[in-house]
Amino acid sequence: MRSAVRLWVVGVAMFLAACGGSEEPANAVLEHRRLVFPWGYNDAIKDYVVRDGSAWEAAWRENEPLVWPPDERPTIDFERNQVLGLTRGVSGGCNGMGIERVVEEPRRLRVEYKYYGPSPSESSSSQPTLFICPTVVVPLADFVVVPAADKPVVFVRVPS
Repeated sequence: MRSAVRLWVVGVAMFLAACGGSEEPANAVLEHRRLVFPWGYNDAIKDYVVRDGSAWEAAWRENEPLVWPPDERPTIDFERNQVLGLTRGVSGGCNGMGIERVVEEPRRLRVEYKYYGPSPSESSSSQPTLFICPTVVVPLADFVVVPAADKPVVFVRVPS
């Protein structure tokens, strides 16, 4: 009887050890630094994964802030960091778009972004809603600096 119990205990222990967990690390939310500029009016819908100086210069030229005197392009240490960004055209003054977080998964980086502004459900409810929006055109663009990672990057819109 004792040997049967020992065999059962060893079998359960081996089963638990085999199921013990994944060898893949858990997802991690990366700290990011937002590059806050009055981005230029670019009607492109584009994702940016910038890992070197020449790609950063090109992305900056495409979205250069429309201010005088011109803003200086921020210096990025591409040995340690990369720039992730997106443009989604332009919109009216009540709307915006921004990167919420960057998640490092085992095989990729996931950039989660949201749209902001009055939702269609708010404006079509039974109660009349008044929105007073400035009559301006707003570029929907956002760029962040995150630690460098040599992984594919996906951009995912998350619910507001």
